[in-house]
Amino acid sequence: MRIRSLVPALACLAAAPFTYAADGDVKLNGFVDTRLSIADTKQDGRGALTGFSYFAKLGLDYKVNSNISGTVDITNSSYTSNTLVVHQAYGAIKINEETSVKTGAFISSIGAVAHYQPDQWRPTAGIVPVMYGVNTMVGAELTRKINKDITLNAAVSNGFFGEGQGQTQQATGQKDAALAYLVDVSVGLNDLGKMGFELVYDLDAASEAQPDPSFAGAEYRGGNGTHLGFNAELNLAKDKSLQGLFEVIYQQVKTGKDIAGAGGANQKRIGLLAEVKYDVPNCPWHSNLVGSFQYVKHTAVGFIDGDDEKTTEVAVAMNTHPFAGSKSFGLNGEIAYQKTTGQGSITADTKTATFTLEALYVFP
Repeated sequence: MRIRSLVPALACLAAAPFTYAADGDVKLNGFVDTRLSIADTKQDGRGALTGFSYFAKLGLDYKVNSNISGTVDITNSSYTSNTLVVHQAYGAIKINEETSVKTGAFISSIGAVAHYQPDQWRPTAGIVPVMYGVNTMVGAELTRKINKDITLNAAVSNGFFGEGQGQTQQATGQKDAALAYLVDVSVGLNDLGKMGFELVYDLDAASEAQPDPSFAGAEYRGGNGTHLGFNAELNLAKDKSLQGLFEVIYQQVKTGKDIAGAGGANQKRIGLLAEVKYDVPNCPWHSNLVGSFQYVKHTAVGFIDGDDEKTTEVAVAMNTHPFAGSKSFGLNGEIAYQKTTGQGSITADTKTATFTLEALYVFP
């Protein structure tokens, strides 16, 4: 569950008959995130790489009345691509005060780290958020507030583990009706913080539509995938000046099989994350400091038994709002060190040290 935006203002399916109020509203929002990165990689003689990158979002939130609303977000596809994409496009309806539904393309509630700025603790997300599934799920999501402390999200989508990414319909080559199902429970802990439990089951997580050289035109049919997650955001000081973010993820993706029923090894991933944020008192730049540790172990890379990979990342970051604490501009810095070791045919170890300087502009 994306804890800091746990249940974003979800607009929702109202009980019939609908009552249309004259309270329609349209609001624009967005940000421009620019970065200067210096990365020094030690592998096969490669050295430092310096360059600028950016990511931007233009969002439109609309409200037809108290029952019906929605969101459309346009972004570039990544920090390294200038291609424009529809990141979110969904409508939402309110059934009652506790229940809402949205349909279309939306960011799932999976994961503790926010999907993108300005809600991330660090200028970069790190390595564990790669395990949060597709950038945009296409389907339907139900949000139900059980009581003041417990909220349930349940969703069904075209896929979670990457199949169908960037498409408006189910990926070609999938098994018929091979959808992904998501359940996400958030539990409030009063002043202590909140925690979440996640389960995703994808009926065709390994559908690669990959031709088998032994059979002309044959394709690998997908195996299923499972995601289990637990995360918590805790206040470690009474004044909330010290906060912790913790996450554990386990994933398994079963190999696809060709027309003869052959397949490789099942993939498994384990992800661990621990971050601590400290708000510096009486700081004119309204700064906070972040320490981060992330770890990912990937077993049977490429569905090949024995090809295993471990990646560890440590980082320290400083985030500032130099103009009287205004959230409209952030000047942030981060130093990260990442080490990847491999087994089997993955013999090349990689060590990368990265310095990132970020200027973040947010509107309104």
